[in-house]
Amino acid sequence: MRSAYLLLGILFSLPGISAVSAAEDKPIQAVNAADWKPTAEDATAALQGAIDSGAGIVRVPNIGRPWVVTPITLRGDLELIFEDGVEVEAKKGGFLGKLDCLFKATDARNLVIRGEGTVVLRMHKRHYQMAAYKKSEWRHGISLLGCENVRVENLTVRETGGDGIYLSRSNTLNGCRHVVIRNVISDANHRQGLSVIAGSDLLIENCVFKNTEGAAPEAGFDIEPNGDGQSAERITVRNCLSENNGGAGFITYFLKLSAEKSPPLDITFENCRVVNNKGAAFVVGAVGDNNPSGTIRFLGCTAENTQGPGIYLYDKSRNRARIRFENCTLKNVAQSNRGPIVSPELVGKDVDDAVPNAPVVLFLRRPQITKTPGGVDFVDCVVEDRGDRPVVVAATLTTPHHPVGDLSGTIKVSHPNPVMNLGADATAITLKLVETK
Repeated sequence: MRSAYLLLGILFSLPGISAVSAAEDKPIQAVNAADWKPTAEDATAALQGAIDSGAGIVRVPNIGRPWVVTPITLRGDLELIFEDGVEVEAKKGGFLGKLDCLFKATDARNLVIRGEGTVVLRMHKRHYQMAAYKKSEWRHGISLLGCENVRVENLTVRETGGDGIYLSRSNTLNGCRHVVIRNVISDANHRQGLSVIAGSDLLIENCVFKNTEGAAPEAGFDIEPNGDGQSAERITVRNCLSENNGGAGFITYFLKLSAEKSPPLDITFENCRVVNNKGAAFVVGAVGDNNPSGTIRFLGCTAENTQGPGIYLYDKSRNRARIRFENCTLKNVAQSNRGPIVSPELVGKDVDDAVPNAPVVLFLRRPQITKTPGGVDFVDCVVEDRGDRPVVVAATLTTPHHPVGDLSGTIKVSHPNPVMNLGADATAITLKLVETK
């Protein structure tokens, strides 16, 4: 019971008001990290000391200069508040370890990391890309491993040596649970804006993922479990923007999960936008015959001015998880003359040119994953495109050819060539293109 009251106090306490534990009728202690006397050269001891004090609330004030730190370890039962104007900066010359993160929490329960006003967490990506550093894509801004009941909001995470924010498993818990990430800007990070490796009951809302560049996939947002038995359940990504990234906008990829050991997928992207990305906009990969069932939904999402396709689905079995696009709009996508460069294993290889670029692409690259590609619904979607090419293309990289099937719904098209190129042997196709003026 005490932990339940403590969680309420941490999640909903207001600045300047102490949360109260009803079990003990005592205020949760609030401390000011400046009382640990941060120095201009290195504020690690001060910030870490305040966190390690055990106080329920740690306030980090604006001291007129950055809080320069080496890796900081977080804990549970903590509300970490950065006041308006605070910048936390990774110490130059530090973070030599391949897994060194600016902030890391492992097995933490009841954790809030939030900013008031303008708050920036900054690393030094260009330094980590130099020869003095061991090559790594895991120097994240905020790393949450096996954490539960977490809220991260009102922050900018910039120029990390990995992902802006990273959610994965620990040795205790096989993923993060009950996490809210809201009003976060993830800017110019090395690998991704945000990665979900394993998680359930997640809400990512009103976030911006932009300018990712450095290590593939270079996406704005990526859900990509890396071990069988991990989950991607009840994940909602709402009102988020992916902009000007080196790779795709929003990626989901499930090769490492099996239908036997992993629960069904349950993922929703709602009112998300992709603008000016070099890769595809919305990507689903490796949902093969042995991968989980479930549903991946894209509701009211839009893509504009991308080099890759607006929708790119590869190695997707019609017999496993269903994909549904509802009221989605693609405008002037697939602008590159090359094929859809969106997957790390494809980058720089001739396979990039194996399929024509188009607004919607279904591509079977590895028949060992599935020989029955398809299983997609398009409900009242819109494509606006000036290219003289088909609107929807299905292709197989290898021979023999494996026909696509089970595509349904309606796509309204404003297009000089409103046709689909699915192959003469496509089966169970009820998808229709409706030409608009």
